[in-house]
Amino acid sequence: MMNGKQKLYFLLDAIEDARIIAPSRQPLKIHATYDLNNRYTGIELDQLFAKLVKDEKIIKLIKVGNRVKEIGSRYGLNEPDDGYWYIKLLPKFGSYFIKIQEEPEYQEFTGKVSPTKKTKVVNY
Repeated sequence: MMNGKQKLYFLLDAIEDARIIAPSRQPLKIHATYDLNNRYTGIELDQLFAKLVKDEKIIKLIKVGNRVKEIGSRYGLNEPDDGYWYIKLLPKFGSYFIKIQEEPEYQEFTGKVSPTKKTKVVNY
């Protein structure tokens, strides 16, 4: 089970993955099941996206995914929804994500090294 910071880290990594493969000037698509492996409750995901929109001001939500409508639409129970969160990255995203990647907890959780750490060259 992930703690709060780990949930933030996992979401940020998913957003970064989506950014890498998304066409230029197109919204990023994040799906709670496919991209986030169902690791969040609906409330947790709502709160994390709200934090990134309102507190950190690093993304803009274009469309909110609705898992209930997505599941219901498969069975013809309600209006269709693809279940994706459509987001736009704001200019501050890059610097915010770099700052997060420098946190030791992030590096321990992901096994990744900070992009700002310089590789030491050993001369023999």
